[in-house]
Amino acid sequence: MSTRSLKQSGVTGSNFKKYNNTLVGNTAYNPSKATGGIVTTSGSYTYHTFNSSGTFIITAGPLSVEYLVIAGGGGGGSFASGGGAGGYRSSAPGVLSGRNSSAESPLTLSNGNYTVTIGGGGPKSTSDGVPGTSGGNSTFHTITSIGGGGGGSGNWTYYGNSGGSGGGSASSWTDTAAPGNGTSGQGFEGGGARVAFYESNGGGGGGAGSAGAYSDTVGTPGGSSLQWVDGVHRASGGAGTRRSVKGNRGLGIGPNTGGGGEGETQPSSPALASDSGVVILRYLI
Repeated sequence: MSTRSLKQSGVTGSNFKKYNNTLVGNTAYNPSKATGGIVTTSGSYTYHTFNSSGTFIITAGPLSVEYLVIAGGGGGGSFASGGGAGGYRSSAPGVLSGRNSSAESPLTLSNGNYTVTIGGGGPKSTSDGVPGTSGGNSTFHTITSIGGGGGGSGNWTYYGNSGGSGGGSASSWTDTAAPGNGTSGQGFEGGGARVAFYESNGGGGGGAGSAGAYSDTVGTPGGSSLQWVDGVHRASGGAGTRRSVKGNRGLGIGPNTGGGGEGETQPSSPALASDSGVVILRYLI
C-alpha cells in the first residue's frame, strides 16, 4: 500500500492512501467491501465519488447503497438563454431529491461489478440558430438521471430544450417562446424569455431546486440548486442574461455539479459551457 499525493489527486484531507488504484480516505477503512472511484469515509459512512465513468465493485455484499446521481448540464444558448441543470436523483434520507421530491429508496446490491457513467456537460451555442446542446445522462445500475436541456437560440429556434431540468427560452422580437420542461423527480422547467426589441432577454435554465426565471432589468438567475448530505450545492440552472448584463450564477455551478451553462450576452460575450455530472455512492462502514 503506497501513499498517494493529495495535490495530484485533487482531494483534500488527511490519512489518504492508495489501495489497488483506489484512493482511500481514513487508514481504518476496510477495502474488502467495495472499490471504485475516490473513496473516503465520514462519520459512519464510506463514500465512493465518481467524477468520471468507472466501475463500482462490491466484494462483501449485500450492501445497502445510497446514491446521488447527477447528469451533465445543458449548454447555454445564444440570445441570452441559460441551459438546464442535469437531472438530480438522491436516495439519502433527510435530503431532497430533484424537483424537491422525497428521497428515493436505497439499492440493495450483491457482489459484482456495477457500471457508472458520468454525463458530460452540453456544448454551448456556437451561433444564432444553434441552441445549446443538452447534457449527457448519468447512470448507476438501474438509476438514470437525464441530461439538462440546452438553452434556446435565435433565428426561429427560440424554444428551450427539455431534459432533467429544462433549458431557458431565447428572446424573440415577435413572440414568447416556451422554455424546456424538466423531468419528474429530477428537475424543473426553464424560464421563459420575453418579447424584446433590440435587446436580448433570455430565460434562465431550470434547476434541481426551482424553475428558471426572467428579469426585466438584470441578468436572469437560473433555477436554484440542491444541497446534499456533504453540504455541497449542485445542479443549478444556467443564468440567462439581458444584453450586456451577466446573470447571477449562484450556487451549484462548477466542475462535476451538473450545472447549466450561462446564456450569451449581446453583443460581445459568447454563451458558456455547462458542467459535467457526478455519481456519489455511500454505505455504512
